[in-house]
Amino acid sequence: MLYMLYHIKDRFPDKKISIILDNSSVHKSGDVKVLADHYGMELIFIPPYTPSFNGIEKLWSKMKQSFRKKLTEHKIKKRKFKVLDVFRICLN
Repeated sequence: MLYMLYHIKDRFPDKKISIILDNSSVHKSGDVKVLADHYGMELIFIPPYTPSFNGIEKLWSKMKQSFRKKLTEHKIKKRKFKVLDVFRICLN
């Protein structure tokens, strides 16, 4: 996270920067707050338990749906597979 802040500031040195974050503990660490303040960045945190505000949650939801569907198809075919095969199945 600190690395990301550094690169954002380096790329846009003269811009006012506001970053919208979820409430992950890495986003709320003291080091992140100190560096953001030092760079004059505004950190905006979405309310807790609002996955609809967090775009990545929609992606994870779609991936989980696909994962469940493909696993079910393979179970119906009575195929045996290893744990790593599950990821290969879902990526195809």
